[in-house]
Amino acid sequence: MKGSELKTQIKKATQFSQCIFHDTNECSSKIINGHSISKSKILDTLSQDAFVYIPEIDFDSQPNFNRKPKTFMDLIAPKLGLPNIKISRITKKNCSTSKVFCAKHDQSLFSIIDQTAFEDTIDQIFQYSYRAFSKEYSAVIKEKKLYESFPIHKKIDVSLIDLKVSDIENSKQKFDDAYLKKEFDIFESFYHKLPYEVNLAVSTCYNPPMDFEGNKLVNLYSRDEKRTPQIFLNVFPENGKTVILFSFFRDDKRLFKNYFNQLEKISKNKNNFRRVLNHILVTYPENIVFGEKLNQYMTKTKKWDYYKSDFMEFSYLPLIRFGELGDMSDLMYSEQQKRKLEYNLLQNYI
Repeated sequence: MKGSELKTQIKKATQFSQCIFHDTNECSSKIINGHSISKSKILDTLSQDAFVYIPEIDFDSQPNFNRKPKTFMDLIAPKLGLPNIKISRITKKNCSTSKVFCAKHDQSLFSIIDQTAFEDTIDQIFQYSYRAFSKEYSAVIKEKKLYESFPIHKKIDVSLIDLKVSDIENSKQKFDDAYLKKEFDIFESFYHKLPYEVNLAVSTCYNPPMDFEGNKLVNLYSRDEKRTPQIFLNVFPENGKTVILFSFFRDDKRLFKNYFNQLEKISKNKNNFRRVLNHILVTYPENIVFGEKLNQYMTKTKKWDYYKSDFMEFSYLPLIRFGELGDMSDLMYSEQQKRKLEYNLLQNYI
């Protein structure tokens, strides 16, 4: 089967279109392909001739590492027949979209962050977190559909995917409750600004297995926890600076307190902070968009190959965890965080 045919089959099998707002009685009739990264405010800034760049699976290729194998994933990816990663040029219209809101709610729920500059307000933190969550919600539902339709590894336990679905539904309930009670001050956050505009944007959420000192935090596949805690991350250029916003549910403060204390301490040293943020961006690459300036830099310096190799390593971590190696992915995570990256996604191009 050709890669393009497989991609079409996967897209068809994983379709998801549903307004996830708690009160669907208020919905407009049309579910739209809404942007989780603001088109008018952010993507317009990053795009050139209406195009941006994203990393995605290359279904027509096999892994082709341009360095000597240095990690466990370098060695096993070719043996598993896992596809490579490519950097695709796509229109901003089709970038960072999902069908998780009707037209009415997509406009009303995020009007503040789409129309105003970031000022670290309660409403803005809530809306940025909710928008990052909504894209992740769609991704998790599609992931379940994918594993059910294409059992890519005989050892995969679909019940573990069900845990992720349960987690995301429990998190959704917290957002729903906030709207029902009109209580939006439910987050702790860490906000930092770079004194220049980066040429990328991110809107995602992640579950760090360890803090910055190597202490264990989150077991994504634990059956003991009612909900796996997550961190929401938004990074975007705005008015000559770069906004970096980390947030998490206040209910998870006990777990993430040290993580965020460490992050705040790291931020005091600009080089250390940029190093750590680069690692976070490549470790959790879901929903990241690059502009033309960054693409030119990475192409000219031939850094894309290193980035794609690192991206692939952590995109495939679920296969390792679901397979015979169990918690080997934790060791891989620890190893990757210590590695010196060969590129800087947070370049200042002025």
